[in-house]
Amino acid sequence: MYGWLIINEFLKTEKFVDIKNMFEESANKNNVTLDVYTNADFTLRIDIDDVDSVAFNSGNPDFVIFYDKDIALARALERKGIRLYNRSDAIRICDSKLLTYEKLASKVKMPESYIVPFTYENIGLNLINDSTREDFLDRIELLVSYPLIIKETYSSFGMGVHLVNSRKEAVAVLNKVGNRECVIQEYVDSSYGEDVRIQMVGDKCVAAMKRINKNDFRSNITNGGIMEVYTPNEEQLNLARKVMQELKLDFAGIDILFGNNNKPVLCEVNSNAHFRNLYDCTGVDTSDEIIKYIINDIVY
Repeated sequence: MYGWLIINEFLKTEKFVDIKNMFEESANKNNVTLDVYTNADFTLRIDIDDVDSVAFNSGNPDFVIFYDKDIALARALERKGIRLYNRSDAIRICDSKLLTYEKLASKVKMPESYIVPFTYENIGLNLINDSTREDFLDRIELLVSYPLIIKETYSSFGMGVHLVNSRKEAVAVLNKVGNRECVIQEYVDSSYGEDVRIQMVGDKCVAAMKRINKNDFRSNITNGGIMEVYTPNEEQLNLARKVMQELKLDFAGIDILFGNNNKPVLCEVNSNAHFRNLYDCTGVDTSDEIIKYIINDIVY
């Protein structure tokens, strides 16, 4: 079996290199030939809908593990009939927290969430200089109380997630955010500094960990959190399975908060989740689970 792993040309941090190495080792262990390319190895010609690359010298692959967010390239490869894991639309939706919430609305339990009005580049919301522009905050404050979460829809590793305790703090954050798309959410205080990362492959939970940060409302390991092996309960697993089904994901890291009475509340969905920390915590190699899932999917 022959496949490609596509990663980003311009994002070569230690974490991303580690993911690449794990996939290569797992492919070799499972007798799969896996060539690694970056999105810059492909030339997209829009006017005739063509994609070209030296990668095609060996013919079309049986599959592509698309560990990037270059949606235009992903779509172009799919139009050539190549099966991507994950599919382009699933990656596109998960890349935006707003699109994720829209797609899962009324289907899984999420924090009460409101969209911040659109504004233009170089204009921003400019709330301090014109208080009439804060009318949308007046309406939101009638529905949900401080503290609140302001979450930029395109952000990772806990960056772009802000806890605000007052109108003054909310205005300051929104002015700093500028024209970047974001949502305002109720703060799930029962999950302060804690959440569960469930790594799904297909409809199966292959590993899970609880993340704990006593010094920050965000549990991310990048922000100083610690991790421990966790066994999800049936309600958490059902939520994760529903997310996988609705977003048509092949694999994902799903972050779940602890709501009132420990009821699961969706935090976010990561189509291209980093899983080194999960491996260090649980000993489960997610790359190996993904390769086996792809083999089974193609063969059967």
